Amino acid sequence: MLGWVFVIFVIAVVSFVMHIIGWANAFDYGLFFTIIWDILLLLVALGLLTRMLILQRTGEKEALYNRVSDLEDKIKDMEHK
Repeated sequence: MLGWVFVIFVIAVVSFVMHIIGWANAFDYGLFFTIIWDILLLLVALGLLTRMLILQRTGEKEALYNRVSDLEDKIKDMEHK
């Protein structure tokens, strides 16, 4: 996860600097180059968002599994008493 954050930060900084100083416009394909960076930044951000949603759902399922196992243990304890 930290790797994703670092990658998106680097791409965002490079894109920002390219927009500020007009570095990409020095090439014949400057607009195309800038758009590619923006699309890359968008895709990495979407990848990060997808990964976070997957981890959240996995965490919710794990929490429910732990809750069910705790309740099963309580039922077993009540049956033995």
